[in-house]
Amino acid sequence: MRKSEALFPRNHGCVHRCLSTAIEIVNAPLSQSRMVMTFLGGHMKQNCMEPGIEFGPSKLTPEDRHKYDLYYRKLKIFREQLPSNLMSKLSSHQLRELAGSLLDGTVFAIVGELEDIQKETERLLLKKRMEVVNRHKGRKVELAKRHGLELDTAESKPNTVPLVMSRQETEKAELEKKLAEEMRSTDKTLVLELDQLVADQQSTMLQCALPLFSVTNSPQEVQLQMHLLRFLQKMNAAATASTTGSQASS
Repeated sequence: MRKSEALFPRNHGCVHRCLSTAIEIVNAPLSQSRMVMTFLGGHMKQNCMEPGIEFGPSKLTPEDRHKYDLYYRKLKIFREQLPSNLMSKLSSHQLRELAGSLLDGTVFAIVGELEDIQKETERLLLKKRMEVVNRHKGRKVELAKRHGLELDTAESKPNTVPLVMSRQETEKAELEKKLAEEMRSTDKTLVLELDQLVADQQSTMLQCALPLFSVTNSPQEVQLQMHLLRFLQKMNAAATASTTGSQASS
């Protein structure tokens, strides 16, 4: 079969065995979240990079053919709604590959797990930042209390008050500068953590053989990946809601 006709260039079935591992991210330290992400990617690389059975549209079951046609139509609408600078980056061939890769539901499951990991990681990073902010507030309060006591003591010797106030202003400025530098360093570290999270997500989706995904810093490529993930999230949410509604009515 020609490459242009291959809808499943990778075997996704084995990914199901490692998805449950991502649940360990809940309430885990950030270092453990990195381990979970690495495990997801490594496990897929080890087990899912072997060539799988290739399916052409003509060999799909009627149910899968219906799903394939539906996904392909939705993906074409998705492409039309992209910003003009991104629309040309998504070819019809890639749309067909994307539609095929969605058939067994594995991609939706992985996207959901990665979203959960991202939310928990962002929560942990925000917690780290707030710990620094609160520590800084505490140091400012301590300094203000000490300065207040010093001024109370200096009132018995009025001629020393200007000198005490001058020294206190210097101390306050030095502390503000030190805390600002520490906050900038903290924010830089957190941004690097988020950058690594993006790279981990890209690597996971790349090893899942999802078209358009590569480990890249290109703004346009990252933007397209974000649009696609958001689209997949909406598709999965709509499908879940439809299934839930059908079960409730029955």
